[in-house]
Amino acid sequence: MSEVQISAVAQGFGRDLDLCLEEVAALVEVARRQGTHLLVLPEATLGGYLHDLSGGTTRPPDLPPPLDLDGPVVKRLAELAGDLTLCFGLCEAAG
Repeated sequence: MSEVQISAVAQGFGRDLDLCLEEVAALVEVARRQGTHLLVLPEATLGGYLHDLSGGTTRPPDLPPPLDLDGPVVKRLAELAGDLTLCFGLCEAAG
């Protein structure tokens, strides 16, 4: 039986998708150097978390951007991951 190195990241991500991708690229590089096979990122890696769950605000909600699973941002993450298994979360566009 072979060993599998699993690494998990607890980090906040914001709405800037280019910055999210840069941060993931850096995390993937560290994971590779550590011999990680499976890298688990937060459920809001692409686009960040909701800032207000109360629903009591009069401001429009600051929602994460909806993304297509076959779109360029997800494809870029797949390229960054290469042979590393990468788990991440995003706000999926309605289809």
